Amino acid sequence: MARPTIPPTILSQRGVPITLVDGTTRQLCYTFRSLLAIEEQFGNLQAALNMLDVAENKDAKAFGAINGLMAAGLAHEVVGDDNNMVTAENLPDWIDPAQIGEYGKAIGEAITLAFPKAVEDEGADEEADPPKASPGSPGTTPPSSPGDGLPTTSGGAHLLSSTV
Repeated sequence: MARPTIPPTILSQRGVPITLVDGTTRQLCYTFRSLLAIEEQFGNLQAALNMLDVAENKDAKAFGAINGLMAAGLAHEVVGDDNNMVTAENLPDWIDPAQIGEYGKAIGEAITLAFPKAVEDEGADEEADPPKASPGSPGTTPPSSPGDGLPTTSGGAHLLSSTV
């Protein structure tokens, strides 16, 4: 199978560097092909992100979700001396368990970067009417909320506070 190519400008603008267990750095980048793979595996992107939310979902399978989400975002990369394309099957050999929290953050950031126009538009809305913290809530609403049609990326943050 030929290695998918992503223009370097897309990788530099929308890719998030992650470090694999062998110390190599790869660019986590979600393309349309990546998002299709996530839909195929999880049903939809939000379902995959919900699996990361171990604080809210005791049945969450965060490690499987991280593997699937990372494999989709690294499908353009190769690993190992034989330059195998990254797949959900070979990626577990390259994931560093000590970096799970960082991977969760990188997944959230890379997914947000996959939708730059939506984030820009949302930022313009926030400037006009800044979000307010709800009663009893320490912060404001996340950049992507369930009602705006984009998946929320708060799952990675929950993963960080629950497992590492």
